[in-house]
Amino acid sequence: MRPLGPEDDQAARVLHGAVPAPDLAAASPLPSDALLAVGMLDGADLVGIAALVATPAGPPEISVLVGPGARGRGAASALEGEVLRRAAGRWEWVQHRTVESDLPSRRLAARCGFRLVSVEHLVRPAPSDD
Repeated sequence: MRPLGPEDDQAARVLHGAVPAPDLAAASPLPSDALLAVGMLDGADLVGIAALVATPAGPPEISVLVGPGARGRGAASALEGEVLRRAAGRWEWVQHRTVESDLPSRRLAARCGFRLVSVEHLVRPAPSDD
């Protein structure tokens, strides 16, 4: 595992291309967009990334993306844990946002010490008959 910077953006794009589209919805920052980013390597290949990204309001948010071949072996927990260790003393709070239906993300958050503090409700507005 090592810190990532703007020079790693292309490797991150390759990782993004290997991940199913639904998984990219909330986990696709490039190292150059992050406040802090770390990557997990398999040889020279980037197989996972965790990044701390600024939010419009509130504490920065952690984002984790692990390639299909590296899943199920603790990579996400290791990446998220490393970002949290590096964030200690720099930010008072870090958030891990997810949706209720994303059980793997919810489990990851719990393993890394996050606690549920709020629930958001979303609706897709229907067109009116006016």
